[in-house]
Amino acid sequence: MAYGFIVTLNKQTVYTYKDIPAPARLRRYLDEMDLHMENGVQLGDAFIAQPSDYQRQQYVAMDLIHSLEKKDFKMIDVLSAYLMKRNAKLIEIRASLKDDVFNMQLITKE
Repeated sequence: MAYGFIVTLNKQTVYTYKDIPAPARLRRYLDEMDLHMENGVQLGDAFIAQPSDYQRQQYVAMDLIHSLEKKDFKMIDVLSAYLMKRNAKLIEIRASLKDDVFNMQLITKE
């Protein structure tokens, strides 16, 4: 069964990710990302010193959205793989931007 997720911005699909088997070196890199995030992450105006798994996913999803804006395809691939490997139930990153207010939800299947 194939897994994947979409990214929507203001109800428009801006990206679709189809999960593929990750080579060992990518899995090691994803583990290194987790180690790096143990030092804390910035989510909006808040610094989270000891982020939960969900907060790490939120942080990576934010980076993914920024990478999509910059068309940084290598980062898009890595960040997408991280999200899928850490949350196989993820089906959508739903983002909205209105009047300089950004909101984001991670939608998972039941």
